[in-house]
Amino acid sequence: MKDKILDLLLHNAGSCMSGQQISRMLNISRTAVWKHIKTLQDQGYPIQSIDRKGYQLSVGESYFTVDDLKKRLDTKWIGRKIIVLPRVDSTNLYARKLKDKLSHGDIVVAEEQTKGKGRQGKSWSSPRGDGIWVTIFLRPSFSIEKAAFITQLAAAAMWHSIKKNTDLETKVKWPNDLLIGEKKVSGILTELAGELSQIDFMLVGVGLNVNTDFFPEEIKDTATSLKRITGKKLDRTKLLTNFLEQFEVYYDEICHNATSENALGIIRQHSSVLNKWIYITRYGQRIEAKAVNILDNGALEVEHKDKTREILSGGEISVRTCRENNG
Repeated sequence: MKDKILDLLLHNAGSCMSGQQISRMLNISRTAVWKHIKTLQDQGYPIQSIDRKGYQLSVGESYFTVDDLKKRLDTKWIGRKIIVLPRVDSTNLYARKLKDKLSHGDIVVAEEQTKGKGRQGKSWSSPRGDGIWVTIFLRPSFSIEKAAFITQLAAAAMWHSIKKNTDLETKVKWPNDLLIGEKKVSGILTELAGELSQIDFMLVGVGLNVNTDFFPEEIKDTATSLKRITGKKLDRTKLLTNFLEQFEVYYDEICHNATSENALGIIRQHSSVLNKWIYITRYGQRIEAKAVNILDNGALEVEHKDKTREILSGGEISVRTCRENNG
């Protein structure tokens, strides 16, 4: 019910709604309205309680709500259950804790993450109301070999959403980032639990910097946002629903085929590393190699200076593009 109240306040942003008005519209008592408003305020939503007038959200406030997401999401199985949180340590951690209560395609969305993380334990800045911080919960029926491609599949789906909403040319940096110029705008963290022969569940965590204006000192030179590039505040819900819709299309493809040719086409055509010399950092050593191919399973094929080739999976490997041209 508190989601319905938040939805009402959002649709009437800038105007006061009395407790009696909300009570009548939702067919609940004024005491219930007050309790739900108090819960929302305790969770961090900046709802003003104005004496003798009612409750108000400022114009320009933007929040995800379950009702709005369900109305705007055009999918068959993703998002049958949607959890929206005002603040959480990380959507992946939250989904992992709820693994026994979640079903295939359920999603967890947060307004803010206090311990958002990327690959190799790196932190991810996730300020309130500025971006998309979402986890898709999956129970795949396919093999771990196919599961390795899901990170690239999510990257292709996010590339599609960004392109559809902004017409920006985004680059896919293997294995899990999207770049505008040389700055990161989106990152993906895929985690799974299970055995070699059977996946129990998979978490696809995605972060997108949408309307972020300022970044922490340690990442201000390496991160950017869609708003910084376009100069416009963008509709986060539209970006999120477009991403989820495209992810479902690509996921269904991979369920019925060996891979997703459409997703592969995007990550190959818009790769930031293919045909470039890169640094591979592994076990404290840095090796130079040329990225020559992204295979059908999403693995990266590189050629070393001695012309030997190696296949890289995502794993613990860190990839950096060499600044100098090695020919």
